[in-house]
Amino acid sequence: ACRAIGMYLIRMLGEICGRTYDMLTALGILAAGMVLVNPYYLENAGFLLSFSSVLGIGAVYPMLVPKEYPVRPKQYGENPILLVLRKMLQRLKYAILASLSITLATLPVQLWFYYEIPVWGILINLLVLPMMKPVLITGFLSLLPGLGAAAAADRLVLRWFEWLCRFFGHMPLGVWNPGKPKAWQIVVYYGGLACAMLLLKRMRKHSKPVV
Repeated sequence: ACRAIGMYLIRMLGEICGRTYDMLTALGILAAGMVLVNPYYLENAGFLLSFSSVLGIGAVYPMLVPKEYPVRPKQYGENPILLVLRKMLQRLKYAILASLSITLATLPVQLWFYYEIPVWGILINLLVLPMMKPVLITGFLSLLPGLGAAAAADRLVLRWFEWLCRFFGHMPLGVWNPGKPKAWQIVVYYGGLACAMLLLKRMRKHSKPVV
């Protein structure tokens, strides 16, 4: 909550001052400020998972998404249904890459604290992430006088999240338990991930968008 509200306030401050908002800059400023106030946040699983997941969206996801033009009709008179399907497939691909980015960024943190990872986590994120905006909106509305009933919608969505986690947790190979990694393994992992993203960034500069 502190991260989400803090990044939102930084964005609004940028709008007021007429400056461009940068997600990674806001994330770094907020992380540094929270750690200065309480250094023990660096040992808090919620803090590390929250910031690493946003780091995945801000640093990993842009490198995984291919250069593409928006989906447009391939020819005059193209079937509208086919056009809608192509748009939906493109959005599904982006959603899968976003979920994969979060998983790649948070993997060492999950193993360090919980010694296991949900194998179906990427699929679960596909079903959970689209509902986060409605949760935030209805949660905010429930704080306003006379709109407390909006919290009922939040409760239904959160129950849906809980059911999904239980359902996939009982599926075959639902959880993989490799144990707690060593510190040097985490350093090597993030170093390799950073090198891979830099390589992809370099390759993107010389690639052309896909139609």
